[in-house]
Amino acid sequence: MELKKTIQDVQSVLENRDVQAEEDYEKYYKDITDDNLLSGVDRITAMKKGDPLSLEVAENPYVMYDIPEYRTFHSMGKYYVDKYSDIIEKYAQKYNVNADLVKSIMYNEASTGHKIIFNWLGDIAHVSDSQMPMNIQGETWGDFQGEHYDTWDAEQNIELAVRVIKQITESLKNPSIENIGTLWNGTGKNVTSSYGARTKTIYEQKPWEK
Repeated sequence: MELKKTIQDVQSVLENRDVQAEEDYEKYYKDITDDNLLSGVDRITAMKKGDPLSLEVAENPYVMYDIPEYRTFHSMGKYYVDKYSDIIEKYAQKYNVNADLVKSIMYNEASTGHKIIFNWLGDIAHVSDSQMPMNIQGETWGDFQGEHYDTWDAEQNIELAVRVIKQITESLKNPSIENIGTLWNGTGKNVTSSYGARTKTIYEQKPWEK
């Protein structure tokens, strides 16, 4: 019980830091571009059409770049990256996207964004809101720039994710690893999130190679 409470307390701190950073951005950040005023839904709509965006993600003074060991299942992250590495490389090359960035996001989703076995069971039953291996929301992103992707199919799931990552990258004025990860996890974000920070740490450490 104490461990569970500690995990909940730490997670609450991380989430509160992200919320505080977004609130500070709205109050104090002066260089807000017109596109940064768009909602997450409007940004998704533009990306799905291939419309150009000019977004800037501000630095988050509260963010932590450490990977939270208390909720990280390294074996799950490594399993997914190892299993789908060849497919990632295939589509990363096709769309000129950094393969290690895609692997970092996949690892992040599987190892820290997991719901343990329930992700897998939900996908089998076709009841998941988002589908592995990239944990992408098919209902939101499935129709992308004139093509339809079945996100229950692993290869189509990864190809779509690579294309979304490319579109996010091209939509950012400052496309750092952490900022791409931030918008992957929450398209309406204006400040680097804890998820984005973890993506950068994972990218640098490449834990799937260990």
